[in-house]
Amino acid sequence: MSPATFYQIGAFADSMHQDAGRTVPTAMIGSYLLSGVLSVIFLVSYLFVIVDIDGAVNHPTGYPFLFVFQNAFSMEAVNVLTAIVICLIFAGTLSYNLSSSRQMWAVSYNLHDYIEKVLTLVPVCPRRRSSLL
Repeated sequence: MSPATFYQIGAFADSMHQDAGRTVPTAMIGSYLLSGVLSVIFLVSYLFVIVDIDGAVNHPTGYPFLFVFQNAFSMEAVNVLTAIVICLIFAGTLSYNLSSSRQMWAVSYNLHDYIEKVLTLVPVCPRRRSSLL
C-alpha cells in the first residue's frame, strides 16, 4: 500500500496555517503512521486469506493477488477488483508525479535569478557562438 502522506500537503498547508511549522510535520507523520497501521492490518488479513501459498506464487499471471481474488470471487468480480487496483495505482502514480513537477516548478521559480547568474558564467560555446541562455 502506498503511504497516505498526501504529497502536496507541504505546498498548500504552509500558507494556510499560522503555525505551519508544527501542524504540517505533525499531519505528515500522523498520516504516515496511520498508513503503516492500515498496511499491517491489510497484510495480516491478506495472509489469512491465502489458502495455497505455492499456488499463489506459481499463478500463471504472475500476480498472487489474482489467485486470492479468483479463490474468493467470481470471474466478473475479479475483473472489477483488478480494475479498481489498477485505477488506484494509476491515481497514486499520477498524484506523485504531478506533485513532484509542481514542487520542481516552485523550486526553479524561486531559484531563477540565482541559476541565471550561474549560467551566465558558463563560457560561450565555440560552435554556436552564444551562451547557454
